Amino acid sequence: MIAMEGVIIGAIIAAVATLLGIVISGTINFYVTREQFVRETKRQQDQLIRQKLEEICQVVEEIGNEYRRLWGEALLSIEYGKKIEVGTYLPFDRLSMLINFYAPGLKVYLALLQEVKASFGKVLVEALKFPEGQGINRQSVITDLTAARMAIDKVCQAIATASANIAKKC
Repeated sequence: MIAMEGVIIGAIIAAVATLLGIVISGTINFYVTREQFVRETKRQQDQLIRQKLEEICQVVEEIGNEYRRLWGEALLSIEYGKKIEVGTYLPFDRLSMLINFYAPGLKVYLALLQEVKASFGKVLVEALKFPEGQGINRQSVITDLTAARMAIDKVCQAIATASANIAKKC
């Protein structure tokens, strides 16, 4: 009888130990899996943000290139009466969306870009009022136009640099 009780107690102890092992390994597996999921999710979020920051840089480069082209054509218009080809879509809405969603810290640069864009537009309109620059102070308009274009370049460069700095932190 005593031997039978010992066998039953041994079986109970083995069953409890097995169940306890299953619970412990299941708990450890749960926490390890959850930590891997959190880490993978964070990695994917960082990768998405880096991609969008790169896209911000590309959009800013497009904008800068288009303003440099417009500046060159405006100079040719002032000097030689060449007609400016306008109509290229500038992706300001896309830039605004990207910054608002993925890099809200760059909103201050977006506001600056809007300001210098308006300044460039005013000078460009002034330059185009008269064919071949007749009736305007050419040098003054060229200086203002160049200053406005350089301001756009400066803000575009600041956005690209700030984007790169954010990407380094991801």
